[in-house]
Amino acid sequence: MNPYLKALRPVQWAKNLVIAGPFLFVPEVWGDSHVWVRLALTITAFCGLSSSTYLINDLRDREADRHHPRKMHRPIASGTISPQVALGMAIALMCLGLGMMYAVDSMHLPDADAGLVLPMGICYLAMTLAYSLGLKELPILDVILVALGFVLRAAAGAAAVRVEASPWLLLCTFLLMLMIALGKRRWELVNLEYALAHRPNLREYNLTLLDQFLGVVASMTLMAYALYTFNSEHVEGSWLMLTIPNVLYGVIRYLALIHVNEEGGAPEEAILKDPATMINIGFWILLVSIIMRMFHVA
Repeated sequence: MNPYLKALRPVQWAKNLVIAGPFLFVPEVWGDSHVWVRLALTITAFCGLSSSTYLINDLRDREADRHHPRKMHRPIASGTISPQVALGMAIALMCLGLGMMYAVDSMHLPDADAGLVLPMGICYLAMTLAYSLGLKELPILDVILVALGFVLRAAAGAAAVRVEASPWLLLCTFLLMLMIALGKRRWELVNLEYALAHRPNLREYNLTLLDQFLGVVASMTLMAYALYTFNSEHVEGSWLMLTIPNVLYGVIRYLALIHVNEEGGAPEEAILKDPATMINIGFWILLVSIIMRMFHVA
C-alpha cells in the first residue's frame, strides 16, 4: 500500500459505519435521497477526522511504536513519512472533515433544527486529540475515552439524519466499544514483549483485572441491548427481541477471538476477517431492517 494512504489507516474507516446506526432504526427516511447524501458526507468527514488524529497519534508515539510488532511498520514509525509531512496531512484532513460537517449542517431539511453534526465533530476531534496527547496514559480512562468516541459518532449519525439519538442506542454503543477496547488492552498485555515501553499505563492492568472487566462489560452490553428491545420506542411490541440471539452470539464470538484465537490486537481486522462474525452482523442488519419496516412506530 502507498505509505501515505497506509498512514491514514483506511481499514479503520470501517469503524465510522457506527454513524449509520441511528439511520437503521428510522425507516421513514430510508427513501429520502437527501438523507443518504447527508449520511454519506458525515461518514466521509469522520473518516477524515479520524485519519488526522491517527497521524497525530503516530507522530507522538513514533518512538514507542518501534517496540510494537505491528506498529513498528507504520510509515511514521519506520521513517517512510517525515513528521513535517504527517503534520501537514493531519491539518489538511481536519480542515476538510470539519468543512464537510459544516456543509452537512447547512443542508437544511424541512421542520428540523440544524447545526449538530459540526459540534459533534469538534467534540470528537478535541477529545481524540486530548487522548493522543496525554489522556491515554491514564488507566481505565483511556478505554472509556475510546468508547466515548464511538458514542459521538453515533450521535453525529442521528444528527445527520435529523432524528433524536436513542439513549439506549448510545448506551449499547458505549458498552460494546468499551468491551472491544478492553480486549485490545488484554492482547497488548499478553503479546507485547515490550508492553510497558509501548504503553506505560499497562502496568496498571493485569490479566485478572482485564478478564473481570471484560466479563462485567460483556454482561452489561447484553443486558442493555435486551432492555432496549423490551422497551424500544421505535417498534410496536417487542419484536426486536428476536435480534437478541445475534447480539449474544456476536459478544461470545468476540470473546472467543480474544481468549482462544488471541486476535484482539487489531479488533477491526479480526472482525472483518472472521466469516462467522460478518455473517452474524449481516443477518442482524437484515432482521432489524425487516422488523423496522413491518412494526416501526413513526
